[in-house]
Amino acid sequence: MLSSYNQLCELASSCHKVFVKRTELGFEEQLDELLKKMDVVLTTHPQLTGLILNTSNKDMHFIALFILKHACFCRSLCINSKVVTEHGNSIIKASLLLLYVVLPEFIAAKKDHKQLSKFKKALLHCPQASFQLAKRIPLADNNSLKLLSQLSNVNTYSKANSKIQLLAVTALNCSITAFSGLKGKVTYNSALSRLLAIQDDLHLIQPNLQTYKTEFSLLCKSSVDFNGALVRLKNQNLAYILSQSPDKQICSGFEFGQTSIDENVECSEIDTNNVRSVLPHQTLDHNKIIRLILNQQALEQTNAKSKAKPKATESHVGIYRYSANHSWKVISQSVLRDNNKVLGKVLLNYPDQSQLLLNFATIHNRKQLQVTDVSHAIAMLGKVQLFPTLCNDNIKVKQHSVKQMGSDVVNYKIDLFSHILSQLHHQTLNGLPKYHELIGRILMIALMTIPKVAYAASTPACLVKANENDVKSLAEIFGLNTFDNWKKISLILSKSWLLPEAYIQVIEQYFNFLEINKDKANEHKNININTLFIIIATYFFQHFINGENKLHPNKTIKNLMSEFKSKVPNLENLYLTIGQTTTIFTPLS
Repeated sequence: MLSSYNQLCELASSCHKVFVKRTELGFEEQLDELLKKMDVVLTTHPQLTGLILNTSNKDMHFIALFILKHACFCRSLCINSKVVTEHGNSIIKASLLLLYVVLPEFIAAKKDHKQLSKFKKALLHCPQASFQLAKRIPLADNNSLKLLSQLSNVNTYSKANSKIQLLAVTALNCSITAFSGLKGKVTYNSALSRLLAIQDDLHLIQPNLQTYKTEFSLLCKSSVDFNGALVRLKNQNLAYILSQSPDKQICSGFEFGQTSIDENVECSEIDTNNVRSVLPHQTLDHNKIIRLILNQQALEQTNAKSKAKPKATESHVGIYRYSANHSWKVISQSVLRDNNKVLGKVLLNYPDQSQLLLNFATIHNRKQLQVTDVSHAIAMLGKVQLFPTLCNDNIKVKQHSVKQMGSDVVNYKIDLFSHILSQLHHQTLNGLPKYHELIGRILMIALMTIPKVAYAASTPACLVKANENDVKSLAEIFGLNTFDNWKKISLILSKSWLLPEAYIQVIEQYFNFLEINKDKANEHKNININTLFIIIATYFFQHFINGENKLHPNKTIKNLMSEFKSKVPNLENLYLTIGQTTTIFTPLS
């Protein structure tokens, strides 16, 4: 899609050179190449029509953009009027020839509005001049030549073919109103509506408009005005609209921040009631938008395959269910920039997020006084705690919003494991501050996206019990003997929630340990304290979930702990201490 679109833009730029240099030799060949390529590209990728009509490519010259937009809109009018492709191209070519004739006066008027009178005069004589030019070239397309002769009123049958004549003239008039900038810029839909309401003095004369006014008013409703538009939402964020639902209540699109286009966003539903205004012809990096569209298409293809093969790909549904939404990505970027003032302003646009932060600050301040100011809460938490606290709370909201059979039991087990891991840091003051709970939650949620594991976790049955000769992973506790999918999903979720690289490496190190541990002939390589905490938390979890009051010794964990004696106290005492902070639900509870 991207290369085809760029080729189309290059052809429009070639036409621009011909138009400006007034090169009549090769004129028709350039137009034919443009129209042929446009038909192929927009037929294959119809979503590009809205992108071209409603936004402006930052890498193109204004006149090249005008030519491309004008040809694209004329094509849309022809398609909606059920004109066959061959005749439609003849109409577009004739309309582009009308533009070619008035271009010098148009450029002069753009530079100096005092030249508007000359542009109006050129518009008045435009049809006759276009026909004379078509004869002089000479134009090989007889349909275009005939259409121009009818518009110039020199054809015996000038009164015939009136709708086709109107399409060519209406397209140019709408392009002048929508994109010329002589009287501001509006969407093409608004331009067509204005045209039907009143004849502007910067328009070519449109004979027989009243005859087709009702029919053309229907084109306003069927035009791609909203699809492909950049809009401003009520929360001040920008959004790019891909398409509207048939009832026009819901759009699918990409929501960005307030000032820039971010390629790291996913397609989401946008309520049309939340759209404050359409921003017509905003200059954008079209390559970024097209890459977003391509990513969305790839995602839709993946989802289509998952529906076709639910047993093989069912876990992918869970990944997207637990992935970060756009609001978190905006907030997290502000957090990682370490600018509290900017973060405070961003959070004002997300009241739910602000409330999570205020609740946490209220519960965890020493006097447990109610905190009502977001800036105060940010200052209280500080740089180290801010990201993991906000991220963990957001993931918990996502986690508990998933409602299915046995979800309460599954969520209890996720919360229990992450709590154990958090307490290991709290009781020993070692490892990564505040990140253990977050890493534990991501590991457990990733595991629960695998249907077999989710089913095992949703039942109150006892899980695999601990023994002194072996260290079980979380996956093995729930009856899963392979780690590949679990690892892959864990890393996807980590990146979705924008965990810093150091903490993603902790997850990778843990899975490296599991791979080594599978081969009993290999000795355990040295591990760091963060990986050891995940191993110990898993062992504790295995005991807690099976209702064990006492910790059974394990030879492997004892060997792994040998170099951390000064950092990790007696495990039996640690198990009892953490057990006192935990409400345990056994199979008999």
